[in-house]
Amino acid sequence: EEPAAAEEPAAAEEPAAAEPPRVLVLDCGGITNPDCEAGNESVAAAMGVPPAMARAGHKAAWARSRASPHEAGYWHTAMEVAGVAEAERTPERAAACEAALAPALRRCYAETAAVARRLKEERGMVVGVISNHLARGC
Repeated sequence: EEPAAAEEPAAAEEPAAAEPPRVLVLDCGGITNPDCEAGNESVAAAMGVPPAMARAGHKAAWARSRASPHEAGYWHTAMEVAGVAEAERTPERAAACEAALAPALRRCYAETAAVARRLKEERGMVVGVISNHLARGC
């Protein structure tokens, strides 16, 4: 009987070339563009409190609204935590806070939109944008 031939090691396979990314998700607020905190000075003036207090109120209200998407009392929470007296937490003051924040929140960042469009059109990528900015037609 003849001795068994030694098995030859299998040839190492070449690793597959990595495919280019096909999906990109951009988180705008505080990442690719300024966060809506850019309007904090104006919101503080509308609340009648120092900017640090308005920032604390905004942060608390934001956390609550993220935990419960149906949270309806955003500005009430923000004003309460910021130290606005209960009698002054009115719908009119909430509207003033919203109006003060609007220029920072409803702003179009054309540069980010242009990059997203180019990636989609030129490279065929699926592009998602996560943003709390409410601008339309960007």
